[in-house]
Amino acid sequence: MLLRAGEVLEGRDLAVQRRGGRETGIQLLSGPGRLGQGLGIELSMDAQPVTVGVPAEPVTFALKPPAEPVRHELLRRGPRVGVSGVGGSAEFPWRWWIDGDRSVSAYRPGKNVPGR
Repeated sequence: MLLRAGEVLEGRDLAVQRRGGRETGIQLLSGPGRLGQGLGIELSMDAQPVTVGVPAEPVTFALKPPAEPVRHELLRRGPRVGVSGVGGSAEFPWRWWIDGDRSVSAYRPGKNVPGR
C-alpha cells in the first residue's frame, strides 16, 4: 500500500510541530512529503517494517477505520497523480479516493521529462 496523504484525527498539535509549526488546515498532510513529516517519518526509516498497535520509537501511528463505513458509491479510482507514461494512464487506475473528501488533492498528469 502506498499512502500519499492523510487527515489528522488525533495529535494535530504534534503533526503541526513536525511540519515546522505551519498550520495549513485540511492540507496539513496532503502529499507524500507532508504526510511523512507530519507522521515523523524520516529517510533513515526507508524499507523498515511498519508495526501497527505496538509502540515503537521514534514514531508510533495507527490507521483507524472510520466511525462509519465509507459508502461504496463514494469510492473512486483513476490514474495516479504526477505519473507520466502508461503507468499514469487510465490503463492503470491505481489511485483510490473518497469522492468529496476535502483532503484529496486534485489530479494532475505527469510531465514527460527528456532523458529520464
